[in-house]
Amino acid sequence: MNISDFVTIGVIEQFGQSSGYDVVQEAENRKVQLWTGLKTGSIYHSIKKLSESGHIIEVSKTKSGQRPTKTSYSVTQLGRDYFDSLQEKAFKGLFPHFYGFLLGLIFNTRQTPKDIQIFAKSYKKIVEEKLKELIEGQASCRCKCPDSPPILAERLSLYLEQRTGLFNAEKKWIQQVVERPELFDNSSLKEWMEKNYVCK
Repeated sequence: MNISDFVTIGVIEQFGQSSGYDVVQEAENRKVQLWTGLKTGSIYHSIKKLSESGHIIEVSKTKSGQRPTKTSYSVTQLGRDYFDSLQEKAFKGLFPHFYGFLLGLIFNTRQTPKDIQIFAKSYKKIVEEKLKELIEGQASCRCKCPDSPPILAERLSLYLEQRTGLFNAEKKWIQQVVERPELFDNSSLKEWMEKNYVCK
């Protein structure tokens, strides 16, 4: 999944229109680069590519003093369709990373609380299946390697404990999303953003 494209379209759509600088600032405000590895340069690259492909369109240019001209963009229907396909992938988890569903939530604009709940229930099943596979794999390894040195078994156990801990934490977190879909009703947030957000 192209995280840079997803974040770029997501920010532009959430604010109605945004410049590359605005997208970078918003990604930094949400600390996305800390948990996804997203780089500033990849956002500017995505803007260029998405503009050329018709996923976003230029809506204005402003010049202030000696600063470079600032170009603002909005998302086209083609861009919304592309974003939806990326969001669906994100809602399936983006394993081995655990940030997919969260990324899908943070940049959500159009999915309803009911849609989010359906995606969350589906994702929870995926997490439970992966957790089951992990636990079964651990048991299987013990059976296949009975003569391995004890230190190797201890290491493996420690590694798997970390992985099962991550899956259990993700399962607990996603259950909260399932139980509180109303937190993801964007209608009032969208109205606020339209009234209060100004593209600088």
